[in-house]
Amino acid sequence: MFLIYVNDMAVSSKLFNFIMYADDTTLLSTLRINTFDHTIINKELEEIFRWLTANKLSLNVRKTKYMIFHNRQKKLPALLNYDIKINDTPIARVSSFDFLGLSLNENMNWK
Repeated sequence: MFLIYVNDMAVSSKLFNFIMYADDTTLLSTLRINTFDHTIINKELEEIFRWLTANKLSLNVRKTKYMIFHNRQKKLPALLNYDIKINDTPIARVSSFDFLGLSLNENMNWK
């Protein structure tokens, strides 16, 4: 039954690409900062959460974070923190995280 869930999860969103490895799932999307509306992200996350709930799967929201990748030369405004939520729980923005053993930062720098 687990394979059915895994294969089906990617169709729960039209905005995100899914990277799934073991029990970890990463959502990726390319958005333009100047035309970005966080309500679109929140609606998509709501759909994904609804899919997880319908399939009796759980999400550890405390471990869920988001990052905005950008070029180091193009500084983002200091106040660029979006109100991203899953099931009315705020998601924290981070500047770096570990992804499958690699440490990534928002500038896509290996340091």
